[in-house]
Amino acid sequence: MTTLVTDMSGLFSGDVDFNENISSWHTVSVTTMEDMFRGASAFNQDLSKWDTSGVLNMQQTFYNAIAFTNNLNDWDVSSVTDMDGMFRGATSFNQPLNSWTVSNVLSMSRMFQEATSFNQPLNNWNVSNVKYMQFLFRQSDFNQPLNSWTVSNVLNMSEMFFNTPFNQNIDNWNVSNVTNMSKLFRGTDFNQPLNSWTVSKVTNFGQMFMDNDKFNQPLDNWNVSSATNISSMFRGCRDFDQPLNAWNTSPSSTAKITNMATVFLNARKFNQPLDNWDVSKVTRMDDMFYNAFMFNGDIDNWNVSSVTTMHEMFKNAKVFNRDISGWQITSLQNISGMFYDAVEFNRPLNAWNTSPSSTASLTNINNTFRNADKFDQPLNNWDTSNVEFMSGTFRAAALFNQDLSSWDTSSVLQMQNTFMNNTVFNNGQSSGVSNTLQWDTSSVTRMDNICDGATAFNANVTGWVVSNVTQMDRMFAGASVFNQDLSNWNTSSATTLQGMFAEATIFNNGLSSGVSSTIMNWNTSNVTTIESTFYRAPAFNGNISGWDVSNVTKANNLFNAASKFNHP
Repeated sequence: MTTLVTDMSGLFSGDVDFNENISSWHTVSVTTMEDMFRGASAFNQDLSKWDTSGVLNMQQTFYNAIAFTNNLNDWDVSSVTDMDGMFRGATSFNQPLNSWTVSNVLSMSRMFQEATSFNQPLNNWNVSNVKYMQFLFRQSDFNQPLNSWTVSNVLNMSEMFFNTPFNQNIDNWNVSNVTNMSKLFRGTDFNQPLNSWTVSKVTNFGQMFMDNDKFNQPLDNWNVSSATNISSMFRGCRDFDQPLNAWNTSPSSTAKITNMATVFLNARKFNQPLDNWDVSKVTRMDDMFYNAFMFNGDIDNWNVSSVTTMHEMFKNAKVFNRDISGWQITSLQNISGMFYDAVEFNRPLNAWNTSPSSTASLTNINNTFRNADKFDQPLNNWDTSNVEFMSGTFRAAALFNQDLSSWDTSSVLQMQNTFMNNTVFNNGQSSGVSNTLQWDTSSVTRMDNICDGATAFNANVTGWVVSNVTQMDRMFAGASVFNQDLSNWNTSSATTLQGMFAEATIFNNGLSSGVSSTIMNWNTSNVTTIESTFYRAPAFNGNISGWDVSNVTKANNLFNAASKFNHP
């Protein structure tokens, strides 16, 4: 007899073989069934006659009871206060529950999470006392009307419908006490009105509509004055294009928001002005408009003085070309990939280092203008003294050819691909014209591909200190007009010279084609690869007889098609 038992918590938890008939058990005294059948993966017996009128706690009762499919609609759950995770992971369960009295329940978080078969009506439920609904239907099959629910006491709705097919009208919900709506409709097909919602207490909107291909509803009535996080809010919302400028019109305000990372990433149709937004406290704008193909909205006068990262902010924003020259970037550290594939952008940025603005805090400019096909603006005023990463900065920037002689590169560690496939860059000079680019490269460790395919480049880099550079692969490969004297470079740290001058068609260490040069006195004692170093370098005839190749393991194609080379 179980008549006197009050606690059945964890009774069959983890018992993967249990499937006995316990339908006749007396449960009238039971107050907790927490974890009772958790992980009882074989259990599927009739429990419909159980007296559950005294049960207070049904938390995770059928969590991962993957075989359970029996009807519980007649259970008296009127005393239950906690239903957290009750059917979580019960992947077979899809029985009616609409007759339940849940008026005393305070928490329903994760109740049907990953109950992948569940899709039953629940509109009759009185949820007026529930405070916690986070993850309630996450990754279930739920798509039923809920417009009769009273949710005025709910505090947390994060991930409530995450990755469900839910698409029901709930515009009448009173969500005035909710503080967290992160991922609420992420990955759903939801496209219903929400403009009547009072969201003035919500602090976290992160990923709210992320990866929702369908959503395109007005939200301009929302008061977001408590919001601090809207990161990824409309990320992947490919159809979304609604006005949001009123979010900073009294009594609403965006003034508390600190995180705007990836807000409109992959929002391919979005193109609305945002000039009213107060972004003065925002620290993150990384990937904000990445793949926002149509965006060219007014953001010219934003106060971005607190932003530390704009990594890939406008990457592949194919039409963006706003004048953001007035931005004060005093806190900005990372602009890597900021205009990568922003093929229309060509606005002045030199004033970014005019008081009170400053580029002095920049540390990362990797790929900043990579594939920015139209960008060709002066940057000589920039303070780059703290920049450590300069890889791919102007890679394949089809028109960029500005004088960068003034740049302080003393802190730079990586310069690989910096001018790779930029066919016009020659430090502000015409193609092939010899000029001076005496950067301080004493801290650089990587220069592989720095001028690979830079067919106009012929700057004098004789004075570069390369003593810390380990990788010089394809450094001047295909640099078809490059011909400077590099005899005195200290290459003692170099380990690979693979393809370094391959197809550098006129390179002969600063001399005319075929002229035997003085000894190219490099320290190659650590080099292991000289494969294709002078491949198809038909002008080269330098004296490299002093090279130490004792550690070289690959030398194939070293002088292949180097037709003028004639040294032992």
